[in-house]
Amino acid sequence: MSKYLIINGDDFGLNEAVNRGIVEAHAAGTLSSTSLLVNMAAFEQAIQLARQLPTLGVGLHFNLTEGMSISSAEQIPSLVYTDGLFSGNRKQWVNKEIECELSNQYNKMVSAGIQPTHIDTHHHIHMEMPMVYIVMKRFAQRLNIPLRLNLKLKRIINQSSSTEHLILDTYGKQDGITRMLSHLEEVQSGTTEIMTHPGYPEEPVKSLKPEQDWRSNEFLVLTNDHIKDALREHGIQLIHYGQLAKVRVDHQEKVMEDPIKIIDIPLVEDSVQYKDLSTKDEIGQNIIYTRVSHKKTRYRNKKRKTIKKNKNVRRKRNSRVGHSKRR
Repeated sequence: MSKYLIINGDDFGLNEAVNRGIVEAHAAGTLSSTSLLVNMAAFEQAIQLARQLPTLGVGLHFNLTEGMSISSAEQIPSLVYTDGLFSGNRKQWVNKEIECELSNQYNKMVSAGIQPTHIDTHHHIHMEMPMVYIVMKRFAQRLNIPLRLNLKLKRIINQSSSTEHLILDTYGKQDGITRMLSHLEEVQSGTTEIMTHPGYPEEPVKSLKPEQDWRSNEFLVLTNDHIKDALREHGIQLIHYGQLAKVRVDHQEKVMEDPIKIIDIPLVEDSVQYKDLSTKDEIGQNIIYTRVSHKKTRYRNKKRKTIKKNKNVRRKRNSRVGHSKRR
């Protein structure tokens, strides 16, 4: 089974440095996808850049925690202050208002000419807040659009269309390149997303230490030549969320075209039930289970039946003798 990987850069539209970092990381051949904040300062620039990059998948980075809302304060009072700034008071959030803001953010992106390839969230709110995930899951299913995997709710709520695996990590420290290469080495068969937060290195800020400029460090990791080498070495194919459905269809067709593997299973006891229908093994190959009878097995079974028959005859004789004695 092939390995398909989405390397996504969050926060597209946050500022010009983030926009540039995402665009150049994509040009470097490593970052294949991004998620757009529609309510932040560099939204218009991000839209212009996205129009020039048809190979970059652009999703909606749904935001309820930073900046101004797209909906009016009257529409979503549980989410914002009276001036429309997100309050972050999660205990007061209301489902209908979350859905209202989600719809308005989605519509703003579509109206700008970009159809989202997927939906995820700023600050992982759909993983931390079950009600947010439920709203987003229904929204995504209604529009038939992928939603980022929710690791925390994986066993509680059925996932919407998404990748099979998700790697959440940061690469802003000195060991960033080592961490990324380690994850690439461990990418499993199927579909995986690796989340990143790159930003183009700006002019040094005196108040910041080098290790605090983590977005720039993540950008340097993504544009490192070792990343492209690792992708080739491990046979990883980069895709974006817009290609996810096609990848699944192609994989299913490939599985059906694979040669059928026959496994002979010896017949032992009649009580043992074997599968006689086609199924799949752990690597996705078609398998047909068959029942095969061997001479030794038949001989053993015949011998057991003979012994059982003789025992029954002796029991009957003994019961007759005992009955005659009692008389």
